[in-house]
Amino acid sequence: MKAKWFIILFLGLLTASIWIPVTKIRLGMTDITGTQIHEKSWLGRAPVLVKKESPLAIWCNHHDIGLLENTGFFSSITESLLGFTSKRGCGPSPAIYPFRPSLQAVWLAHEPEANIRRFITAMATANEAERERLVSVACDQALAAR
Repeated sequence: MKAKWFIILFLGLLTASIWIPVTKIRLGMTDITGTQIHEKSWLGRAPVLVKKESPLAIWCNHHDIGLLENTGFFSSITESLLGFTSKRGCGPSPAIYPFRPSLQAVWLAHEPEANIRRFITAMATANEAERERLVSVACDQALAAR
């Protein structure tokens, strides 16, 4: 009789550990420089943020350019105790998303400072469609410079 209850309890706990969400991971990016944000929270506790500064953000910091950036989260994953994904979510990525860090590094190495400053100013004041166009041009310039 005890073995039966033990098996029922074990199967119940196993099922709960598969389906009850305990971890939430969100991925995001800042809208002007493309700094990557990784946010992870366990059991509803305060999230731990990990920022990976983009080359463009590092350039702005070295040149004392202060920016008020918004962070947009475009991916969300909820996992159970055993690591099974119980929920997934996604949304639109910011316009800077295609301008990956490797492309930014090439672009920054080949563009004059005045053009970089114009790009940052335009990204800070432009709407989403204009940002997409600016990023497309910068990506093309970086690929041509490779």
